[in-house]
Amino acid sequence: MQSSQNSQASQYSVPSRYAFNAPPKHLYELMTCANDEVVTTVGTPHHVLTTKHGWFLLTCADCKKKIITTSPPYKCSNEHVTPDPQIKYKVHVEVCFQGLKVRFVFWDRECQQLIGKTAEELKTIMIEAGKFDRHEYHAALDDMMGKELAFKVNYYKLVSVLNYKTREAIIQYLKDQIPNNRSSITYYMCPVTVVLFATQQDLSATSESSYAETKMKTPAKRHGENSSPDDAKLSSNKVMRNIKIEKIKKIRLDM
Repeated sequence: MQSSQNSQASQYSVPSRYAFNAPPKHLYELMTCANDEVVTTVGTPHHVLTTKHGWFLLTCADCKKKIITTSPPYKCSNEHVTPDPQIKYKVHVEVCFQGLKVRFVFWDRECQQLIGKTAEELKTIMIEAGKFDRHEYHAALDDMMGKELAFKVNYYKLVSVLNYKTREAIIQYLKDQIPNNRSSITYYMCPVTVVLFATQQDLSATSESSYAETKMKTPAKRHGENSSPDDAKLSSNKVMRNIKIEKIKKIRLDM
């Protein structure tokens, strides 16, 4: 069966092979995908979104599973004890296309490719600068932003990036295949000012689809639930900003 699928894929052009068994979808369609469905799409990474785990996770040196303890002895879900866990990227990024914004999760390989540094290398840079903290977002993460990309993703609660392509022919092919008729589609779209600080109730109500929009790129640090938005700092220019909190509104787009 696998050889048959590979034979079929080899008959297509490079762009169509990228979308083989991964149908092109608009961002607004991603939330309607079946769990674990693999699809392709187009978008531009805009800025990093803050999360409770920060910009990385720790993994087991033996089996690569996530470390589930917060202090030594470090253990993974397979009960392996790891004295020196590995640090891997896990970065939540707001991706935009045609005015829509969706949270994507970028994993270690793709982050390394876009940033040009491993998570361990970035950790070393931050330690040498005296600033290492999982909730401090280094300016190097901005290197992931601003370039339109073709994505292969799957959806399970959040959109997870499997890989990306920069080739213009692939991007244009997906754009040509993505449906333009959105008259009957209801989806979540960000207002001009959107959530930077949200309660757990807000996050649950929007199925983790709250977005942090600051008109800059990378937030410097995520404060606790009781922090005031007035305390927020942004790494791009280190200025203080007042961020208005609004819930994401479910709207219908009329064409």
